[in-house]
Amino acid sequence: LSLVPVALTKAATPPIPSISMLSMRELYSIAPAALVGCVSSGLTNAAVIGITPLYGLQIGLTAGPIAALVSVMQIGSLAAQWPMGWLSDRIDRRIVIVSGLGVVIVMSVVIALAGAVLPLWALYLVFAIWGATGLSIYAVCIAHASDFAEPAKMVPLTSSLLLAWALGSAVGPLLATYIMELMGPPGLFVYAAVISTATALFVGYRMTRRSPVPVDQREKFVNMPATSPQVSQMNPRVPPDAPGEPPRTPEDASAK
Repeated sequence: LSLVPVALTKAATPPIPSISMLSMRELYSIAPAALVGCVSSGLTNAAVIGITPLYGLQIGLTAGPIAALVSVMQIGSLAAQWPMGWLSDRIDRRIVIVSGLGVVIVMSVVIALAGAVLPLWALYLVFAIWGATGLSIYAVCIAHASDFAEPAKMVPLTSSLLLAWALGSAVGPLLATYIMELMGPPGLFVYAAVISTATALFVGYRMTRRSPVPVDQREKFVNMPATSPQVSQMNPRVPPDAPGEPPRTPEDASAK
């Protein structure tokens, strides 16, 4: 039913934007830590969110607690967006990324070693902390890359980082389920800990190779959901004539 008004309208169809993409090589040259962080987020987040129901089933939980585990991760992510963004606007964003990954590693080890025996309230708490940090790193990576990108490249930059995240999210569940077949339920979080450790080491290495952008020259943090690049086109920081933006007409200008 929601499509009926759209189908019956006499208004002209808006121009289809041409979304240009950056090559992975160019993306890596702009912000290596952001690229690796986005891939890592896809590898871990998609696996943990998608396979947590199987993990819960294998450790003996019923449907209600399993659903609650997934919910508390999302609630934790929602609660952490503002403080992580606020902090990343004031210190090197890579410190925030590495610190967040450190928390993910610790929580993953706790779940892998004791998830099956923890009281339910403690398991909820650990999963909420995991979600608060693990699910927030993608947005900080986008903000970090934006600090080094030209405004005209903002849309293709975020589109390419979204593609990197999507590639990781496509491969992550396959790798995680294979590890679970070898190690049992703890394998899911052993996998998350290993990926997060490797990413933290790489980002830490990059901190020794490039100085952070001065605070007064940074783009402000904006929560960027891992979704359509259309979100990037609505970003007020993107100039009207950036690649991927539909052409502006005089009527558009007068409407402002």
